[in-house]
Amino acid sequence: MLKQRKMFFLLNCFPNVSVKHWCVFLSSFTVVMIILIFTTDLKNRHYIHFNSTYIWDFEECSQESSRLIKLIRTEFIHSSNVSLNGLSAKRFQRKIKPSLQLLKIFKKKRFGTYFELGAERGLDEPTSETDFLSSQMEWRGLLTQPHPDIYKEILEFANPKVHTAQVCISPTIYVKHAFFRTDVDTNNSTSMPVPCFPLYSLMRAYNTTYLDLLILNRVDAPMQVIKTLPLSQVRIQVIGIVNHDVNSEEDLSATAAFVEDFCCAEEMVQLLEGRGYRRTFSCPMQVSYQICYYVCAKQAGYCPYKLRH
Repeated sequence: MLKQRKMFFLLNCFPNVSVKHWCVFLSSFTVVMIILIFTTDLKNRHYIHFNSTYIWDFEECSQESSRLIKLIRTEFIHSSNVSLNGLSAKRFQRKIKPSLQLLKIFKKKRFGTYFELGAERGLDEPTSETDFLSSQMEWRGLLTQPHPDIYKEILEFANPKVHTAQVCISPTIYVKHAFFRTDVDTNNSTSMPVPCFPLYSLMRAYNTTYLDLLILNRVDAPMQVIKTLPLSQVRIQVIGIVNHDVNSEEDLSATAAFVEDFCCAEEMVQLLEGRGYRRTFSCPMQVSYQICYYVCAKQAGYCPYKLRH
């Protein structure tokens, strides 16, 4: 009865349209709406699946977004809470050696704060410059590592007093993402997206805008990362840059001429010296050095200052 009334209404409103045409129209309309409903539902499911694990819904947030900072603090920064015991503890402790360069720079400073971006840990990895600071000098710090497999080693060997984050560092002031392959030596290798946060957002999420030490370890575009820091809101005493390619024995060949030395790159030197830092090394870098340090020349110890335009 209801269908008859609807058809009667349509025929009265549109007398020039036949019943056959109306049936074709209604059938087509019904099919289109069904497809649209199911497609929309599938899209929502697809989005929710990724959004439950990743951050696509706020990838274009700027580094000062309070929403972004809160989410990083609650969802991505974790306490390592590693309890070392037995043989593992002894093997780990034997690897921790004081960094002569950092001892010279910081003397016996205790309770400092550091960030190590692109950190690496493991029995086969050399001792990090920051291990001694956190284990012997009561420093607190954040270790970031985007690669899922390497991050597992971070969790296994990181000092219990530090925090960790499985993230990469954005070379812009906005959130980005990158893909990393996991289990590359097995048949189950998959590609995993990882969020890339601006350094300033990570600092705010860690409740600090001051760092005694910033180490750029495995970081793409370190110069661009430094440029993203808002000069009026961030103070850093020492910046360390690891030149993996320059210092690797595998790269001491004819191809080494094509490897960029970030420590001595003219643009990097001008950038950091323009912000008040001085070099503690000579250029070109010696092969024996694995890391170079720029130290704030300001008496108070934190830069930038005396900005050049």
